[in-house]
Amino acid sequence: MRAWNMVYSTIRTQVNRPGLSYSSALLAAIFFSIAAASSAPRVEITTPSTNSIVDAGNIFIGAKTSDRDGSIAAVEFYETDRKIGECFTKPFNTIWSNVPPGVYTLTARAIDKAGGSATSEAVRIDARTPLPSALIRGPYLQVGTPYSMVIRWRTDVPAGSKVTYGIGGHLTQAVESAEQVVDHAVKLSNLRPDTRYYYSVGSPSGILASGFEYFLTTSPVVEKHTRIWAIGDSGTASADARSVWEAYRDFTGGRLTDVWLMLGDNAYYSGTDPEYQRAVFDMYPGILRQTAVWPTRGNHDASSAYHDIFTLPTKGEAGGTPSGTEHYYSFDYSNIHFICLDSSFSVRRRDGAMCTWLRADLAANFKEWVIAYWHHPPYSKGSHDSDWERELVEMREEVVPILEEFGVDLVLSGHSHCYERSFLLRGHYGLSTTLAPSMLLNTASGRFEDGGPYLKATAGLDAHQGTVYVVAGSSGWATFGSMDHPAMFASFLVMGSLILDVEGPVLNATFLTKDGTVDDYFSILKDTSEFRLRSLHRAGRQLILTWDSIPGKRYQIEYSLQAEPPRWTTYSGSIQSSGHRTTWIDYSAPDRPKAIYRVRELE
Repeated sequence: MRAWNMVYSTIRTQVNRPGLSYSSALLAAIFFSIAAASSAPRVEITTPSTNSIVDAGNIFIGAKTSDRDGSIAAVEFYETDRKIGECFTKPFNTIWSNVPPGVYTLTARAIDKAGGSATSEAVRIDARTPLPSALIRGPYLQVGTPYSMVIRWRTDVPAGSKVTYGIGGHLTQAVESAEQVVDHAVKLSNLRPDTRYYYSVGSPSGILASGFEYFLTTSPVVEKHTRIWAIGDSGTASADARSVWEAYRDFTGGRLTDVWLMLGDNAYYSGTDPEYQRAVFDMYPGILRQTAVWPTRGNHDASSAYHDIFTLPTKGEAGGTPSGTEHYYSFDYSNIHFICLDSSFSVRRRDGAMCTWLRADLAANFKEWVIAYWHHPPYSKGSHDSDWERELVEMREEVVPILEEFGVDLVLSGHSHCYERSFLLRGHYGLSTTLAPSMLLNTASGRFEDGGPYLKATAGLDAHQGTVYVVAGSSGWATFGSMDHPAMFASFLVMGSLILDVEGPVLNATFLTKDGTVDDYFSILKDTSEFRLRSLHRAGRQLILTWDSIPGKRYQIEYSLQAEPPRWTTYSGSIQSSGHRTTWIDYSAPDRPKAIYRVRELE
């Protein structure tokens, strides 16, 4: 009624102007026209898209609706004037069955509960007899979140897309599209966090790949032990690059990889589609179908194929601040915030778009660990020299100060075809010859048995407590270099990959060579002496709290509906901790938008 009154007031003012006169009948007609327009629903066919080629047979049709004045009661689907389906609940879709080859015009009609209706714009489709298709790439996983995953694959001829999926090997759910494409991308939504789903890929007319090795695991919403595999300059497609992968595969065994990072130069020499096929899809088919890969772009990934091949977050859909571009982005996993930057093709100045986004993203982060990665290392004396190469110099001078300001823990890069690992470092923005002792916050090895891990005195994030920098650019080859940067504790001309294990306040890093030996390892430890609540957030109806704890101690959660003075009410029973970090979940939490919470240690 408020919107109607506003319109009425505006029109009445116009009518009463001197020299203007409208009849009451015309005024009523204006009111009626406005009221009718405001109450009509809206509907749009979202799949298939107009002028698309689809598989004849069974065609999936989906529609998107909106209604300002009430809810949608039904959506009817038509081919020309013939009704071919209807749906009464969201998501509004139907399957048009036994469709012969031909050209068709589809529309959808939405009807709301007030009796209003609207018809979508027409969608023209060309239904053709599906050709036998074969899988020639993938499947591979992209943009993993607690509630969704994108599955991609390629076929040799255009075909429809279908993913069937479920828990425990029971594939009871499906997402499909009849639109004929060779590069398929299907998003699974409304998944459960930290849950394994088995899946098959194919088309509405048949399955192309399935089995117990085809599964995905959604990201957790609570803290858990996380294994990360990072490879840099891996795109040689050589036998030695395969040895790096096989050494890691044997090392990790049955322990699945949670996060997979590619540090650039993923496919030599120009990053073309055929080069990506040889260096990535033919090299890593097993892990690609089980773990989402998060790449950055190297100078040799110059082809536009990079953005055609990868689906990357631009809207903050995997955590972090929306970047609006696939060149740089961020995502969350467990208690870790990952930041992917573009040192190759984006502006690196601190007042540029990328650094402006980086500062906003870091300011909004609340995860305990932050790992940043890009291609060109800020410190290196390998096959590339950070003292004089422009990209390396600018990342050190322009980006590193921002990372230090927000307490970033670890930086990973490639580009130099070697392995280099720094001390715990702070404030070194100049040439290697300007490194001062005060910039090395810890000159030990970072190993528990040899001087202790690199200790960050404040749990969580705090500025200027030091960062470790790793150059892991030897996953495809190890070439040359003086290997004598003074900021580095370890420097090797050896092929290998980097393994990170993050559990609570401890990060353990391992450099594994292509021969399966460990040539370097170190740890970063964050102080856990302070008892405090780490995180509190909602996920649907769940309320999730995480806090530092002492093994064996008992705790209780309380809440207050007012801040000053608080009036604490018991929320949970006694919770016994089994480790240094405890997470408690209320799976059907009441909605208390103004409540404050605390964790109390029991005697």
